[in-house]
Parts: sequence; structure tokens; C-alpha cells
Amino acid sequence: MRRSLRRAAHNLFNLPWLIVHHVISRFMAHTLRFATLEQVAAAQLTTVFNAAFAEYFVPIQLNTEQLQQKLINDSVVLSLSAGAFDGDELVGFILHGADTVQGEFTVYNAGTGVLPAYRGRQVTQAMYRFILPVLKARGAAKALLEVIDKNEPAIKSYKATGYTQQREFLCFKGTPQLPGAGNWEVQEIQQPDWAYMQTFWDWQPAWQNGQTALRNAGSAYRIAGICEGDRLVAYAAYNQQNRIAQFAVDKAYRGRGLATALFRHISQDGTKPVTLVNIPADAGATLAFLERAGLEMFIRQYEMAMPLS
Repeated sequence: MRRSLRRAAHNLFNLPWLIVHHVISRFMAHTLRFATLEQVAAAQLTTVFNAAFAEYFVPIQLNTEQLQQKLINDSVVLSLSAGAFDGDELVGFILHGADTVQGEFTVYNAGTGVLPAYRGRQVTQAMYRFILPVLKARGAAKALLEVIDKNEPAIKSYKATGYTQQREFLCFKGTPQLPGAGNWEVQEIQQPDWAYMQTFWDWQPAWQNGQTALRNAGSAYRIAGICEGDRLVAYAAYNQQNRIAQFAVDKAYRGRGLATALFRHISQDGTKPVTLVNIPADAGATLAFLERAGLEMFIRQYEMAMPLS
């Protein structure tokens, strides 16, 4: 027996280092326990979320109420979300939102995090090995996520799981510098007709900017609109931090200063900054307007997708 153990150890230490690292990482991941998250206390999830994102490209720190609102906005279903546990301690998570997108039951990775001490052990891939059969059994047809282009370890991990790159997204911030926009009157829309407003679109918003997310957010988002008579012809959805989730103009009214009027209204005539995230890199007209407004691109992301059926 001892001779067999010595031989196994000798063989292990004579393997190339990358293979040894892979074997050790798989072993250490297998020492963890995996489960869905519906039994995890909100305070525990918040603590681990903040620890996982404390040194992220864009550091994120939320209190428990803010994280709960994020879960609501992103349609997160904890019974479709995965956790990695070391004993009773949560050390990693994948938060999954769920919705029907373009006719398909789709899950969205609203956040993946692993505590620093557990990184490099393929914990994310192990969580996916646990949760993918659960998602498929619940009828999910597609999985989506977004990842910052500089996050190469995450991109590599997602590709190994089965994701492929779809759209490229650009994020913008700054104080709009736009000229006057004529006499367009901007008013608050109390009861938005989402189906009608969707007819203004040139492209499908990302998950966090979609109509379900805005409905979920409720009064956290305001809708500024411009009407011609009783007919809405342009709108923008934004929150108290001036994060603009959507803006669009009826195709028949473009080039007449309506988007400018909306941005001037939201930025209080160019005195307050705005932020827009996940604008498709091929949305030519939208990007041209944001460039004219003097906004700065500060993050590039990839949308990745994986078929589940």
C-alpha cells in the first residue's frame, strides 16, 4: 500500500505543472458542497457578494437592501442560482435571473463571484456543472451573461463552460454637451405603453435595461417623454443616479432634436452627468448621438450565450 502511494506521488510530481494544477484544482473544487441559494440568508449573501466584488474592475459594494433590489430588478430566482459552500460557509455564487426573451425561456447570469481565497480552483466551472442540469430540468433554453473584456480569466472559464461571444457592448458616462433642442416639451409618463414604445427600437436592450427589469424596478425609474398631441414620439427611462436604461425616438421624428431635448432634461441642461451601459457596438445611430453629446466610453463588455436545449 505504501509503495503504491509513493508511486502515485512520484507520478504526480513528475507530471507537467499545468496538468498538476488542473488535477489539484479539480480536487479542491470537489471538496466543496454545492446547492441552490434559496436557503441562504440575505445578510450572508450580501457579505459574500461584497467580498467577491471588492477588487473587481468596477468595485461594487451594496447593502442588503440594495442587493435585494438588484435581485428583484434582474428577476433573480434563487432556486435557479448556485452556491459553493465550504461546510456551512458560502464561498461562491452564480445568481440567475429568469425571463422569456424573444420567445425563449432564458436565464441570465446576474452576478458570479468567488471569495479570493478560493479562486484558481475552478469553482465557477464546478458551480456550472451543478446548476446546468437544474436549469435544463426547469426548461431553460438559453443562458446569457455579460463580462468585461479585460476579465480574461472569467472569459476563459465561461468559454470552457460552453458560452460563446454574441454582442459587444459599450458603456458611456459624462455630462452631455448638447445645443438647444427647439421647443419640445418633456413630460413625465406615468403609465408607459411598453409594447408601443418597443416599436421605436433599433436594437434589443441588454437584460438589465430591458422592459422586465424596468417594470421590476417600479418607481426607481422615471420615464421622460415627448408627445405630439396625444401620441408619444420619444422617451427615456432613467433613475435617480441619472443612469439611462433606455432612450428611443419614433423613426418618423428622428433628426429633429427630440433625443437632445430628453438628454438636456435628464442632465438638467448639461449640469449633471449621465451613465449608459451596454449599448451595442454596432448601434451606429445611437453611438453617433452619444459621441456628439461628448460622452466618454469607459467600459467594453461582451454578451455571451449558451444553448441549453
